[in-house]
Amino acid sequence: MSKVRPFVSRVKLKKWGRYYAVLTLLLGFAAVSSGNNLLYFFLGALLSIMALSGFASYLSLKNLRMTIIPPEELYARNLNFVKVKVTNRGPFPVFLIYVKKSEEEKTLFDIIPAKGEREGLLPYYFDKRGYVSVDSAFIGTSFPFSFTIREMFYPLNVKVLVFPHIFKISAFERANFAKNSGHGTDSKKEGSTGDFMGLREYTNGDSVSRIYWKKISEKSLFVKRFYDEDFQELTLEIPSDASEKEIEQVASIAVSLLAEGHSVGLAIDGRVTLTPGSGIKQKVNILKKLALLGYED
Repeated sequence: MSKVRPFVSRVKLKKWGRYYAVLTLLLGFAAVSSGNNLLYFFLGALLSIMALSGFASYLSLKNLRMTIIPPEELYARNLNFVKVKVTNRGPFPVFLIYVKKSEEEKTLFDIIPAKGEREGLLPYYFDKRGYVSVDSAFIGTSFPFSFTIREMFYPLNVKVLVFPHIFKISAFERANFAKNSGHGTDSKKEGSTGDFMGLREYTNGDSVSRIYWKKISEKSLFVKRFYDEDFQELTLEIPSDASEKEIEQVASIAVSLLAEGHSVGLAIDGRVTLTPGSGIKQKVNILKKLALLGYED
């Protein structure tokens, strides 16, 4: 998270602003050439409106402060959304404020109340994995007349960790990769259709069909336990000099398996760096290892 102040302000003419500027120049030439007081009056009015527009846009941005809050998960070459908080410290509301990285990556705030704040999500693309610096962003407005766009440059210099690119992977690709580049163990998770595991005492909610009638005591009933045949415990292997395509493939397979509830670990150069586990924390740990693969000393 980083809080910064405006550093550089710049103004650009929009399409209608250029037309307005040309009209003002033509009227100025006509006024000078003819010496007509009425033309001077209209010229003064046009210049006043232009000056008012520039001053109002400056005041709109002057009291704004921006906070960037990166999410825990960012992916290379995938659409990411970075939280942006804009605070208005001025005594008046401001309108038509936007924050952008580029013309394609922009979020708009229609109004930010006086002494208030608004939050939005800024679309953000990263070209590569690993630690990446978010150098800067722009905050701007076309208020009040849309003749000009005034922008203020924010130097951010926020370093974030970007995970490998994730793509949709088929069951065949996943099974083939696991067969050639990973190793698994028998399921240790209890299910209802796999191989026989043993017996345990009956608990409320167990199916009657699983009761083991050959072992009945006066105090307890017992049910048969089975392995979950759909559950996998797998350790994915990858060399430390893997190509970008291989890294993305392993990352995509790991995310796919973990999303289905399987247990996944990671081995680099044959050495297990992460024992099999499941859940969001395990996914983040695997992606961190893959994001820095080849970049670590």
